[in-house]
Amino acid sequence: MGMDINLFHTLEFFATANNWYIEAWDITSTPQSNPDATWFINDGEDFPLLMWQYTEETGIKENITTHEITVYPNPTTGELRIKLTSEQINKIEVFDIYGRHLSPLTSHLSPHTSINISDLPAGIYFVKIYTESEVVVKKVIKQ
Repeated sequence: MGMDINLFHTLEFFATANNWYIEAWDITSTPQSNPDATWFINDGEDFPLLMWQYTEETGIKENITTHEITVYPNPTTGELRIKLTSEQINKIEVFDIYGRHLSPLTSHLSPHTSINISDLPAGIYFVKIYTESEVVVKKVIKQ
């Protein structure tokens, strides 16, 4: 039976020793609350990051949109489908978890399109979708 991906966004999961072979993670909810911890997590929002990865000024987060945009399947092994209910998609970009721009994808864009990320290694990516009225960021897991 699979586990809900949101479980991996919680401090409780990583801090519970019974979830791990040897011991719980040395993890904190914010870098400020325990600067000596190895890991931190934005509880309920994201996967853990190493303490050295923390800066207040950087990062890519999913945003709230006024339109219904669906990116699926997520997780994926390669092809992502993007469905937008009412507008044209003007451009799609893919970024890694460090915010590095990986590829602009601009061909065959419509309210229903797909992109292929099968050439990327397994990991977490952000798909930035530009529409006629807004820019939307969605988190994607590549298996």
